[in-house]
Amino acid sequence: MLGRVNYITKNLYQDSCPYDNMEGHEFEKRMHQIISDQLQEYYVQGLRIKKTSNTRDDGKDMIITSPTKFFLFGQEFKNVNHRSKITIYIECKSTKNTRVDRDKFSHNILVANSSEIDYFVLLTNKCITPEAYYLSVSNAQERGYNFVLFDKIILNIFTNNYFPSSNEIISYQIMKGIENDKNRLDIFLLFQNLSSQKQLFKYDLKSNRNWKLCEEPINKFIEPYSCMAVKVTALKQYNDGINDLLLDMEYDNNTKVVIINGNNVNYAFETPLIGQQHKQLISLLSEKILSNFEKMFIHIYGEAGIGKTRIKDEIVKEIQDCGIDIFEFRCVEKNERNNKNEFISFMRQKGLIDNSDTQYSKYVVVIEDFHYASRDLVDYIIDCSKSTVILPHVVSFIILGRNDDTIYNKEYIRFMDFSRTSRHILDHEIKKLKPEDSKALIKTIIKEVPLKILDDICMASENNPFYIIQFVEYLLESKLVNIVNRNTVGIINATTFRDKIYIPQGIEELLERRVSLLKKRIGILAYDFLLILAFKKNICGLEIFNEWFLLDEDGRDYLLQHHFIKNDASGQNIIFEHENIYQYCCKVMSSDKYAREIYKKILETDFIFNSLNILEKGKVYAGNGLYDEALDAYKEIITQIQLFDNVAAINLPYYYLDYIDDIYDISFKKGDYEICEKSILSVLYISLHNITNGRAGQNINNIEKKLLKNHKRNYKLNISYKQMKMHYYMQCGDNLKALQLGTELLAIERYDNSALFSADVRFNLFDRMSSLYNQLNHRELAEQYNQLAFTVAGEEKNDTFYALSHMTASKICFFIDTDKSLQSMKKAQNYIFHANNPRLSCHNTLSIISAKLLAGVNINENCLVEAVTRQLNIANEIQYPIAQIRSYYLLAVLQYIQLSSQSEYDRIIFYLDKAIELCIYNASIKLLPNIYNLRAIIANDNNENTDLIFKYYNTMLLYLKHQNQLFLGNFDFTYSNIINLTNYALFLLNNNSENEYYNFMSQIRGYDVDVFCNFQCSNNQLCFYSCNDTLEKFKQIKQALSKQKFINNFDASNYKLMDVDSKYYIPLLV
Repeated sequence: MLGRVNYITKNLYQDSCPYDNMEGHEFEKRMHQIISDQLQEYYVQGLRIKKTSNTRDDGKDMIITSPTKFFLFGQEFKNVNHRSKITIYIECKSTKNTRVDRDKFSHNILVANSSEIDYFVLLTNKCITPEAYYLSVSNAQERGYNFVLFDKIILNIFTNNYFPSSNEIISYQIMKGIENDKNRLDIFLLFQNLSSQKQLFKYDLKSNRNWKLCEEPINKFIEPYSCMAVKVTALKQYNDGINDLLLDMEYDNNTKVVIINGNNVNYAFETPLIGQQHKQLISLLSEKILSNFEKMFIHIYGEAGIGKTRIKDEIVKEIQDCGIDIFEFRCVEKNERNNKNEFISFMRQKGLIDNSDTQYSKYVVVIEDFHYASRDLVDYIIDCSKSTVILPHVVSFIILGRNDDTIYNKEYIRFMDFSRTSRHILDHEIKKLKPEDSKALIKTIIKEVPLKILDDICMASENNPFYIIQFVEYLLESKLVNIVNRNTVGIINATTFRDKIYIPQGIEELLERRVSLLKKRIGILAYDFLLILAFKKNICGLEIFNEWFLLDEDGRDYLLQHHFIKNDASGQNIIFEHENIYQYCCKVMSSDKYAREIYKKILETDFIFNSLNILEKGKVYAGNGLYDEALDAYKEIITQIQLFDNVAAINLPYYYLDYIDDIYDISFKKGDYEICEKSILSVLYISLHNITNGRAGQNINNIEKKLLKNHKRNYKLNISYKQMKMHYYMQCGDNLKALQLGTELLAIERYDNSALFSADVRFNLFDRMSSLYNQLNHRELAEQYNQLAFTVAGEEKNDTFYALSHMTASKICFFIDTDKSLQSMKKAQNYIFHANNPRLSCHNTLSIISAKLLAGVNINENCLVEAVTRQLNIANEIQYPIAQIRSYYLLAVLQYIQLSSQSEYDRIIFYLDKAIELCIYNASIKLLPNIYNLRAIIANDNNENTDLIFKYYNTMLLYLKHQNQLFLGNFDFTYSNIINLTNYALFLLNNNSENEYYNFMSQIRGYDVDVFCNFQCSNNQLCFYSCNDTLEKFKQIKQALSKQKFINNFDASNYKLMDVDSKYYIPLLV
């Protein structure tokens, strides 16, 4: 996947042109007239123009032949192959889109025969991309002819007296990859000369501070009105240095420094061939084609995306250099070209029907998309296979078709029936991958993908290779994962991954086709049932299902036979067969228009409506505008949200979220603004405590829109919202945004701390500011805000506030004075007992275990393992994700301390994988740096490849950066990021990566540390002295590290958790 087209010069394609809106035959006809007129003077010399027929022209709308050279649109065409005449194929491609896609013409470049032509000319009313031009030129040259482009600008210049505002257009596209563990950029650079003079074009690397070019710089003249494309490959020398690539360019007497952005680029990956069935079939059919000496037919079919085309492509790779000519005929949906006459014309054109001197040659004809074939074409292929039709050559036909619910063609169904029983056709249905093959395919693309996430992608992709690739591309485009050969591992954006798995566009389009065909063939009743099933959360009793289809057995059978729905394991309920269909129907139901229609039908259908629970009935009432009935159905929820005065005291289940929006909307219509306010606070509380961060973010954004629209002057409500949004940012690890919001709220609180701030809002604000400055390694400010939180706790005499204050105090001194930290935790536990809060109790107990482990006094690791296991069981029971993650991490640490065998390594990895899985599933990234740090330490201890260790550390760094934890504030030792960064510095120095060490150190920031140099430049005199000063500091830190110091120069000799052999520190966090 390539990035978008970027323009270095002005984008002249935005200028208007008379041909912009021309399409199809109109454009072809107009171009033929213009070219005929342009070449008038050459007719007497023997030049001829032939306009081909409108069907099956195989990419040549016009053919020009000439015994002598000539000029067209400013370009010279000469006899480059020294034949009796020059032959040019011209293909016209018009579109109303921005540009013509390469797949619209690339096939014709590939199949054009170099023995026939000297030039292939593409004539278009728009433009093509730099990558498309580069590949077109390359493919043409490989086949012995030249590719020429006449695009919108050239046509405008020569036919409309258009005078461009510049003499050139320079554009580029980027593809990102990896080469020898270095970041790689492939830059497709296109230079278009729009002048009547040759132009010298030069480029070179501006700076070698981070990048190096793999090819020699270009220094070349471009002919008038011509183009040149180059592929520039650049390797990044330092993983964490400057991302931008600087190129010096010289053109048209101009010199310019061009900045190629190395961040906003796409990823490239090629999937391996997976699946034993696929591999065996490729081998079998390749051998049969190579050993075949008579007519042969092969039919390969299966559902969309199952791998038919990949199998065909692999077969072609196997046979293409074995003296076999390969041709392709494609049937097109709803197109008149899919008939017998067109196919025979194609065969005759390729010399496969008439006798010739090449009767001993072997050919392969690939017929793509045969599911669109007409009746007479199907009859012809059947007759041909039965020897009714005699061919003078050895031809193997590979017929590809689709047998799923995205198309319906009774002629192709007839052909499939014939093919399955015919002894004249090798019939092969391609089945789905086995689950283990699907997982192997995903693992080749996403390194170290957690098992639960692996299962999710497999389930969503239905073991279909196309679906898998669609999901992986979607995850890459969403910047949620990195591909296997990148310098990190696993899921890179845990905050949003869990809630961003929807249906990629390619899959959604197939589902839309299936549903469209369902409505067309079976009717609306079956479609309505799917939407009702989605409304009922994917479960419907069998009795209701049968009664719905009482008069429509065809619809019932169709949904079951075509895998829309199935019976659940009990046999008593109907559910969707695949998660994708469920997700798609849920999306349809999110449209007010469709939802209202379904709610109306449910209300009118007694046996459906009576099967609903009271809250579901409330939603149907609300959807039908029966607001009083809806509120009566929702009275359970309304009663609970009316009872609380303190948002921290409520305990609403997560499934209320599906209904509180209705309560808000109805209450707002009725003017009950108190219920509106409490509805908003309820949604906020549930979002922050009972669902994942990804979905919480969506709810927070929706609430913000409500506040702006309906509650702009309710300042108290807006302040409560901002305080909870600050909490959300902290949960996501977005500490900078949290700090910004917290600072704004503090200013308001100091101005008016009574009217707008409730006690719980003030307490939470102070407590969270203390936590933020603790993470910034700023002890004094963390302690001051902690004291403010204690003050509010005292004023309110609130046990929960006291417990939280003591827990925060314990975090501040955890690394500096662990004994003091442990005392604060014990005080917190007493208050937690009185507050009867199981979550706080579980969290604080794990902190006590961590403190005992760090203190290292009178501890028994086995007893600690038992204690952690008890807390893990409690966390599982009360569904407390952060405690589950901490428990698994602590079990891994304890297991590592007691390490004595290889089997224990496996146990440690199991615990860490469970922790990573829970982090990603719950969008909680706080512990991920520690987890990947420990993975790196374990990999080092287990003598794993250094590259893998480096990837673990880079993943750790990625999550530290996400949380702004390369900023060390006051450099007090109050947070574990100092341990993480120290370990990485030690790793670089232990592996003789001094340049990487200085580069890494330059990224660390603090209140009095501000470095903007990557230390790869020795001749920048402006920063020479500051550079030297900083280098001296980093050398001192380097020496301190060798003497058991942390990066902040804190004495690490008292830190008990250290790997004795490697000297790495095992990070903890409370």
